[in-house]
Amino acid sequence: MMTKRLIFIGLSVLILAGCAGKAVQYESFDPNNNWQADGKLGIKYPRCNEYRGCTEQAVNASYVWMHNPATDQLQLFDPTGQEQLALHYAGDRVQVHEGGQVEEIGIDQLADRLGVALPIDQLDEWLTTERTEKEWDSHGWHVRVSDWQGHFYRRMTLTQGDYRIRLVTYNVKPI
Repeated sequence: MMTKRLIFIGLSVLILAGCAGKAVQYESFDPNNNWQADGKLGIKYPRCNEYRGCTEQAVNASYVWMHNPATDQLQLFDPTGQEQLALHYAGDRVQVHEGGQVEEIGIDQLADRLGVALPIDQLDEWLTTERTEKEWDSHGWHVRVSDWQGHFYRRMTLTQGDYRIRLVTYNVKPI
């Protein structure tokens, strides 16, 4: 009895994992219109101090990214589902929502704060535009994409020096 239950649970997990791995196709998807993406984000970066030198740090989060032609909003969630950071950006201005505080800064100030200039104005195109080349350099970043899902790449990795950002996108849907 217990063996049958374990086999049933194992098969159920495999079936659910298989279903979760397939992206839904939207015939009317247009990357220039409103859409929402969700997935996971991993960042590796150096953290340096004068006494210990530099060590590699890592941050992992779930994300929800809402895009429209004029603005983008990126929300990052910790493993418990609590929002830790939200970025609203339009043009060269970014609103940073963190810890109940809201700060409006420029793209250059965001780069100073993060320690690296993020190509946030290019990410939507890199995610939703199929390319013949799967690796390229742009804005100081080495970009690698894989696993085209019909209207987005499931995996995107950005590397610049000691910084690495990995996006694993589960779904992109029109909103």
